[in-house]
Amino acid sequence: MLVSFLAPGNFNRMGEAESGLAKWLKRMALFGVNTLYIAFKALIVIPLFIKVFEKELKSIAQKITFEKAALAWAVSLIPLLFTGYILNSIARQFESILFYFLITFSLLVIFKFEKIKQFWWVSLIIIFLPEMKIFPERYAYFNIDFNMANIAAELFTTDLKEYEREVDERINIIKSSSGDSVVVDKVKTIPGVLYFSEMASEKEGPTFVNDQLQKYFKKKYIRTK
Repeated sequence: MLVSFLAPGNFNRMGEAESGLAKWLKRMALFGVNTLYIAFKALIVIPLFIKVFEKELKSIAQKITFEKAALAWAVSLIPLLFTGYILNSIARQFESILFYFLITFSLLVIFKFEKIKQFWWVSLIIIFLPEMKIFPERYAYFNIDFNMANIAAELFTTDLKEYEREVDERINIIKSSSGDSVVVDKVKTIPGVLYFSEMASEKEGPTFVNDQLQKYFKKKYIRTK
């Protein structure tokens, strides 16, 4: 996990074009920003996390020492420091790491600063605030955004039932097709907070989405119109 932060692919995602000393100075700067980013967002949400899981955290705290809790926290912290950018840009693959970190960090806080839980309402307000746009577009994933405001907005601005209908219709068409080749309509109503990658059309080369759907439905060719 430590080495993964320095993997070339991670910096390609950040649009890295520098070379030599400038490249490494940039990487060190990103590492510093990444550390501050993780610390800031974690501190904001910790009071609410403790309030929600207070019973479970106290039960764990009765069974271990502060030293052991600190060791578990360090084990969860190090991967976050080196994968924070990736975590924030493709969070689905890293949810378990983030949740484990919040558990271990909350446990430390329970030992020393349990009264912080009384500020849970402050955390609740902050996580529903709109995105704080601080960084340029290339590094937008470092902006402070808990996504809750976006989720709330989706409930009022997006026709979720229409999205479900379009997806169900696509699945039914593919399943009911007797041939190995299927062409379906594109999904037009897509909630912004969902991770959704549309498959390639008939005029485009196949993508991983096409490949996975073809394997799942046991078809040789699936495209959109």
